[in-house]
This record gives sequence, structure tokens and C-alpha cells, in this order.
Amino acid sequence: MRIFIDARVLNGRVLAGIYEYTRHLIINLLRVDNFNEYFIFLNSFRQPKKTIDSFVNQNSKRIFLINYHLPNRILDISANFFSFPKIDKLIKADVFYSPNINILAFENPGKRILTVHDLSFVHYPEFFGLRERFWHWRQNFKKQIKNTGLIITVSDFVKKDIIETLNIPEGKIVRIYSGVNPFYKPIKFPYPSKPFIFYLGTIEPRKNIVGIIKAFNLLKTISQFKDLELVIAGGKGWLYDKILKEAKKSPFYSSISFVGRISEEKARELYNTASVFVYPSFYEGFGFPPLEAQACGLPVIASNRASFSEILRDSAILINPDNVNEIASAIEALLTDNNIRNSLINKGFENIKRFNWNNTAKELISICQKLCQ
Repeated sequence: MRIFIDARVLNGRVLAGIYEYTRHLIINLLRVDNFNEYFIFLNSFRQPKKTIDSFVNQNSKRIFLINYHLPNRILDISANFFSFPKIDKLIKADVFYSPNINILAFENPGKRILTVHDLSFVHYPEFFGLRERFWHWRQNFKKQIKNTGLIITVSDFVKKDIIETLNIPEGKIVRIYSGVNPFYKPIKFPYPSKPFIFYLGTIEPRKNIVGIIKAFNLLKTISQFKDLELVIAGGKGWLYDKILKEAKKSPFYSSISFVGRISEEKARELYNTASVFVYPSFYEGFGFPPLEAQACGLPVIASNRASFSEILRDSAILINPDNVNEIASAIEALLTDNNIRNSLINKGFENIKRFNWNNTAKELISICQKLCQ
């Protein structure tokens, strides 16, 4: 079987969610599959990132890199408005897999499998900038989803959302859970001088970082938390400046650190040395950071919306993201009650066993085989 993978996202932001999804999926496909051939589409006007070589070269006999050196904006416009070039006429593959919504033109779109991570851009357009909204419009996502042969979702929540929002038949959708990066695990690091709350993710309104800051302000008024700090890690997203302004308004601003985009090594260190991980996002189709935190033995507080009740079950404290007092109370409970804390740590270790990249890859191969029959 010849499997085409649209991996253009790997030319984008490192450690962004879809980047991580695509990277780990390709790594594990090549690890568990010794038979099929893979055509990795990395089209970029510039040379693709060197990071791609680290997991491609070792499988050079079964993997072929494709780069037409065209600007992707031009390719998008041509595919959207002129249905040209038709990728399945240029590349003779049996299955065409897209790990995210990224437009391509097809002679036979029924040979395509498309992963849809969420519909946040449909339900919450205000959480996205003009550039991102224009990009989603340019992708003609409704047409892509309706015409593709098979849809993969990363949670049952997203599957239900697609059925209800876009009127897609249930039989056309398969839920396959993503995995957890095995790099994240408990490791002993020197204890920090002060306890800290940790958040990792894009700095943007959808993640509800303002809610974290306001909850932190409430806790800092309690004498026993006078040494508590807040560490916020992640790249700058849409309207990040409003979040920074909220932090600067805090009377405890000196105890808030924005550390920017960090490496996997630094993320693992912070997961292992933080006191609590807080992720009260308004909308997530899956959400890697809470699971990474659990893999490192860090108790998690997350939103009670979207996919969190499915992905985290009872292994985290789920709160109303609009209720700052509730966020603060949950943090206080984990900082002061060792029984709750230890219970969630143990439940977290059990929970992450459900998410394994090898299983994700095997399920995708099985779906590809069925589509070829």
C-alpha cells in the first residue's frame, strides 16, 4: 500500500498541537509498519526544516519526500478556485492522508482521509485573528470535510460536533485518540525555591489565561500562599497583548513569569517541578498539555467543557472556566490537601495509559487498508 501524507504543517511552528500530532504520528507509523510505502508531502518555497530528517532518513527505503517548491498560498488558491493541480494525478498513491485541514485538489476525493481536530474556528471566531480567519476561509473547510472519503476525529466530542454542526453522516467518521509523548515522565529535578502554578500552551484568549491570572490574584491574598508563583509558557497567539496587560495589572505581577516558547526538555522540567498544572481552556478537541502533565506526575485542573470530561474523566479537577473563584478553590485544594493531590496523581498515571501513539498509528493503518478495499 502506498500512503501519501500531507506533512506541510511540519514546516510551521514547533510544539504547536497539530505539529506534534503530525510528527508523532509519522514517527510511529514508520515504527510499527514494515511493509507500506510513504510519500511525505513537504511542499515549501523554502527548504523544509532539518527536524524532519531526524525521523525520515532512518526509513529512507520506504519513505519519499515530495517538495514542489511552490508557495503554499499559491497552491491553496489554485486548489480552491481552479481545482488544480490534482494531487492524486501527480502522485500515484492508494490513500491520501491529511493530518489536519489543509486544502488539496483531488480527482477522486474519496481516496482521502482527513483528521479534524476541532471546530473551534466555527464556534468561536472571536478567538482567532483576521489572518487565521482568512486562512480557514481560504481552506474551504466545509467542502474539504464533506468531500473527503473518511474523517478521523481525535475525540468523541469532536465527532459529535461535526455530525451536529456540519450534518456529516456518522458512518463517515472514525474516532482515533492521539497519544502522549513518552518523553514526558517523572524525573527528579532540584526543588524550586518557591512553589508555582504552571500553564503551557499558546498565549491567546481561547486558553483562558486571564482566568488563571485572576485566580492567582485571589490566592495571593491568602497569607499561606505569599510565596506562590505563576509560570506561563507558550508562544504568543492572537490578542496576547491583552493577556499581558491583565498580568501587568496584577498587584502580584512580580510573581508572574512569561517564559515564552520552550523546548521539550524545559517543559518536562517544569511539569516535574510545578505544584499544579492549570488548563481552563474554553474549547479543546483533545488537549496535549494536561496529559503531558499527568505523565510527569503533576495534578491537573482543567475546564469542564468540550472534550475534557472525555479525555481526563475523573483524573483531574474539572472547573467552570468562567468561574474564577472555582479555579482558585481547585488550586487551593491541590496545594493544601495531600489526599486529593495524591489521588489525582495516581489517577493521572492510569488515565494516560489510554493514549498511546503506537495504537494511534496501527488504527490509522487499519483505516487506510479498509479504504483501499
